Amino acid sequence: MWSPKGESLSELVTTIVDPDPASLAGTAEQFLIELGGPTEILVTGRDRSRWRVLIVLMHGNEPSGPIAAWRWLRSGARPAVDISIFVLAVDAATEPPGFAHRMLPGKRDLNRCFVPPFDDDNGKLAREVLRRIRRRPCEALIDIHNNTGLNPAYGIINRPGLDRLKLVELFTNSCCILSDLNIGALTEVIVDDISSVAIECGHSRDPAAHDVALAGIERFVNTQDLELDTELNRDISLFDHPIRVRLRNGLTVRFSDQPDPTYDLTLRADIDNHNFHTLDPGTVLGWIQPGCAWPLVALGADQKDVSHLHFAISDDKLIFTTDRVPVMMTTDPIVARQDCLCYLMHVHDWLADLTGPDTP
Repeated sequence: MWSPKGESLSELVTTIVDPDPASLAGTAEQFLIELGGPTEILVTGRDRSRWRVLIVLMHGNEPSGPIAAWRWLRSGARPAVDISIFVLAVDAATEPPGFAHRMLPGKRDLNRCFVPPFDDDNGKLAREVLRRIRRRPCEALIDIHNNTGLNPAYGIINRPGLDRLKLVELFTNSCCILSDLNIGALTEVIVDDISSVAIECGHSRDPAAHDVALAGIERFVNTQDLELDTELNRDISLFDHPIRVRLRNGLTVRFSDQPDPTYDLTLRADIDNHNFHTLDPGTVLGWIQPGCAWPLVALGADQKDVSHLHFAISDDKLIFTTDRVPVMMTTDPIVARQDCLCYLMHVHDWLADLTGPDTP
């Protein structure tokens, strides 16, 4: 393990400045073990007057960010501007068997902790990360994630803007979601201050997702002027007004090709094949045990439950009834219980509202 060249601003987050690439561990897993906890790694750039931020490992079961950051650090490349890499859920990621836990038992989801109260461990960590991000002007922030279902790489922004779309397209020109939800995520909280996006690189177990993350990081840190040097692809698929679909508290769930009478709800094992596809009303998503209470809660930005508008139960089958597009459908029962089953999106070409129909 290398010795930090800078002093820690807080016991919650260790600070490391310009690590020697030769001193870095030989695997990403060992790299995280040696970090030992939440860490900010500052790499000085050619232009010391500007600064960008990269967030990786917001969740311990999302390996693409830390793997790609470790690869880039080992390259020894010098970025265009100063870069801070925040490596956060190290404890959850290094808990055996590794990259298996979104967060440790008893802890809150870190990416729901960036609003008060900051009174538990992850709340205090979120507050410290916010303090560090706000200590000097930041021109752009990327928060890298993975999904636990089959999805293309896509971006999530919290306010429409060409600057944010250009950040997304450093990583993908496939899809972008404009979210108006308020769930305590980092990019929601800093939306008024910093051009920021969340990037979902693909499935957590897909090595191609790690490559997406690395290629995007290299473009993010090497591009001299993010506004001028980044082209905009008008063919990107755009979605907005997400509805977050959660399982009812206490519901037992399994993913399988046939109903399992020992569980309240059995969802199809291939349910994630529906991600980013328009479904026909009546599509069967799974099976519910006779007599079981309504299984879902679906909340948009207004916090009204609209699950009955988008799903129905017929002959003990859970069916889809809407023209909304599902994204982030998971096949991991733990993630489905801890976070959500999926989001339902509205298709909208809001890019035309930003640029006008004839903008090249």
